[in-house]
Amino acid sequence: MISYMVRARSFTPDGTTSIDVRRSGSDAAEAALAASHELIRFGANELAAVH
Repeated sequence: MISYMVRARSFTPDGTTSIDVRRSGSDAAEAALAASHELIRFGANELAAVH
């Protein structure tokens, strides 16, 4: 069985704070989507908007 691991990261513009999530599964697209949802859930949209 093949398993895919996706790692996604988001940083503040100055690089001092980051969010790092990893998701794995047998479907690469589902793992990527799950990682993306986790970034949003942890506030990556707000983090990237900090100036």
